[in-house]
This record gives sequence, structure tokens and C-alpha cells, in this order.
Amino acid sequence: MAPEPSLSVVLPVLNEQDSLEPLHGSLSAVLKRLDRSYEVIYVDDGSTDDSWGTLRRLAASDAHIRLLRLRRNFGQTSALAAGFAHARFPIVITLDADGQNDPADIPGLIEGAAEGAGLGHQFLRHLQRTRLLLHLVDMAPFDEGTDPVAEVKAIAAELKKYDASLGKKARWLVFNKADLLDEKEAKRRAAEYVKRLRWTKPWFVVSAISGEGTKEVTYKVMEFLEGGGRRKAEGDE
Repeated sequence: MAPEPSLSVVLPVLNEQDSLEPLHGSLSAVLKRLDRSYEVIYVDDGSTDDSWGTLRRLAASDAHIRLLRLRRNFGQTSALAAGFAHARFPIVITLDADGQNDPADIPGLIEGAAEGAGLGHQFLRHLQRTRLLLHLVDMAPFDEGTDPVAEVKAIAAELKKYDASLGKKARWLVFNKADLLDEKEAKRRAAEYVKRLRWTKPWFVVSAISGEGTKEVTYKVMEFLEGGGRRKAEGDE
């Protein structure tokens, strides 16, 4: 049985020193009940209160916490983008650090998606209407406790469990975060994952932050959707 996909929770923080401790307590209680690995990424978006000090104290007692600190206030969108860029796991959920979002809603977002439960069902229904799936796989930062190949297989199993046709839908692998590795190592890791997966369909190495490799993906997707790439993709299968 494939393991449950791991989870990253990203929270932008701006002057939330009073809410952080109770929020993290509630969030941890929910995440610990899930049968999956997880990380909690707090992004301090230029707080001027003691939010950063509070986050450091929390991180000192919880190995699941990862901290990012922006040098000034860039806004929530930039803070989320920074969190996404550092997320290590295939499922990413965002929460506000002011307590407006209830952590208790998280299981409904991810659990039982294949059985039609929660918002995961709506996401999977959307995938049914697409012609091509781009499966992002983070190559870095490397985590000894996480196997990207196992994560890919787990997501594929969830798709197939929900709808057998999703398992047959055109799906390409996009290995992300190449900017965190030198070019040779990025290519080596991608080739290793492809070999272990016995992957015969298209795959790409990109950096979403720098844009490296993304134009090639865009052009290939356009070619596929226009019809010329469909026969080639099917031939690779």
C-alpha cells in the first residue's frame, strides 16, 4: 500500500506575536492525528513586534517547524510564494496566522479525497476535465525522511483510486527547484528518479523561482494542446 502523501502547511506572519502560540498548539494537535509526515513553514513578512522571537521559541521545541524571515514587509502574496518555494512535500495548504482559519478544517481538505470527501473531491473533479497533468516534484532541499519517488507513486495511486481514467490521463513530471542545486546534480537527481519510476513519458527540470526551464514546458504544453504533441506523448507511453 502506497504511503499517504506528505503535507506542508505555509503560514505568512505579520505582527501576530499574541496568536502564534495558541495557533500552533491547535495546528500541531490536528497534524499529529494525520497518518502522514508534515512540516509547518512560518514566513515572517517583516514583523515589527516579537513574532520572530516567538517563532524561534516554538521552533526550538518542535522539529516540524521551518522558519523563513523576509528582510521587510513584501506582502502576503510574496510571503506565500517564499513558503511555496521552500515547501518539501507534494500537498501544500495555506493558513492565516491570525487564527481566522481553523486548523480543524485541514483533514477535510486532504483526507478521503479519493472517496469523494472534502474539498479534495472538488480538486479531483477538476482534474477529470483537464487534458494534461503536470506533476511537480521538488528535488530540493533534500530530506532523508522523504522519498520523492514514493511521493509520486502515492499521488498516482490516489488519482487512480478516485477514477481509473485519471490514472491513464497524460501526465508529465516537472522536477522543480533546480536553482537550489548545481546543474549537474539537478540532472543527476532527475535522471535517478526517472529511472526508479521507470518513467517513459515527458519530464522536465525547472526552477519556478528563476524561470529556468519553464519556457520549454510552456511550449511543449502548447504543442500538446494544439494536437501535434498528443500523438507524440501517447507514443512515449
